[in-house]
Amino acid sequence: MDCLPSISFFFFNTLSFFFSKTLSFFSSQSEKTKTSRLPNESSIRQPNCFQTDVLELILQRLAFIDIVRFGAVCSTWKTAVDSYISSPTYRPFAQAPWLLHSCNEPENYWRFFNPTETKFYNVGNCFGFAPKSWITGSLDDGWLLILEETSNTFLVNQFSRRKIQLPFLNTFITSPKVPDIRYKVVLGKNSSVAAIMICEGSYCWPKNLAFCKIGDNAWKPTRMENQSYLDIICHNDEIHALSSTGEVDIWDFLSPFPTKTTDFGGFSVIPIIVDQWLPFVNIYAEPASIAYLTKSLDEVLIVEQIMYSDRMQTSGFIVSKLDYKEEKRIPLQNLHGRAIFISPLSAISASALDCPELEGNLIYCDPKNYLAVYNLEEQKVKRYEKKLKTSNSEYFWVFPNP
Repeated sequence: MDCLPSISFFFFNTLSFFFSKTLSFFSSQSEKTKTSRLPNESSIRQPNCFQTDVLELILQRLAFIDIVRFGAVCSTWKTAVDSYISSPTYRPFAQAPWLLHSCNEPENYWRFFNPTETKFYNVGNCFGFAPKSWITGSLDDGWLLILEETSNTFLVNQFSRRKIQLPFLNTFITSPKVPDIRYKVVLGKNSSVAAIMICEGSYCWPKNLAFCKIGDNAWKPTRMENQSYLDIICHNDEIHALSSTGEVDIWDFLSPFPTKTTDFGGFSVIPIIVDQWLPFVNIYAEPASIAYLTKSLDEVLIVEQIMYSDRMQTSGFIVSKLDYKEEKRIPLQNLHGRAIFISPLSAISASALDCPELEGNLIYCDPKNYLAVYNLEEQKVKRYEKKLKTSNSEYFWVFPNP
């Protein structure tokens, strides 16, 4: 028992030092822009060294972005962070997604927006990209798809600094660097297999889904007739693909030759309940929709964004979940403590139980200019006052985790 005061002293003294430096750093930022940069080692003096077990005790209580700041204090703390993150026992805290503002060509830093703080962060770009490179897609767990002019394709994680080489994209389509093409990539079992889908552009029809194992030299396109997918996710190591006709196909992509194992009948819930759930104020405008798939609390949700076709302004959302037993879609009017984040190419979900800073039953959408938040139960849209638009930008929601 005599050692407890000593450990407590070191623990709280370390926390006090770390957070005093962090607060000092952020207070020096411009209140006008409210943009923060993560500190680096040279900007902060070396603190006294603490025992490794004490540092690990502190790290266990920090979210990942605070762990990054922690590792920037000094080389000793950086070593402790690297050891802690690489440990098989490391489990990152659940965090609310951040919105990445991506320019056509990656620059010296990437700009993220934290919606719970309504604050921007600049994260240094640690990857050496070719002069002509594009961020053309994202994964929900923080990975981004990078395409170079040479058709070289790889995934990067800006937070863990990891990089995964994928087959050259010209083994899938003939002109992969066409500017208007966007892609969706998902990873399977222990990041050993991947699937890619063309989700936007003139090459979407009909063969827009392909698979590979990490280390392969080429993509393996699927054989589909008159079929095109709008979105794909990986759930229980199976690919769920939402077709343009409303069907949800399930693919086993761990086998040497990926095959379609299940399909849910194609139908849209819009004609059935859109008039009941979404009171349109403009009865002369035809509603249009964009559909997404997302994983949420071990469920697969289909999220349909309803817009007026005259101005493409969001009017509301229809959310349904897949019932595997009955092989049908069940409409939902309550997300039960969950929040959904919509970007132009994908949707991700987070639980307010895991992320107390989030409010449940909300859908974050329309990030191109001003972020909008839609309450599914109240059927109301609220817009953030924070202006988000920058020139030549793409937008992706990612979790700030390694």
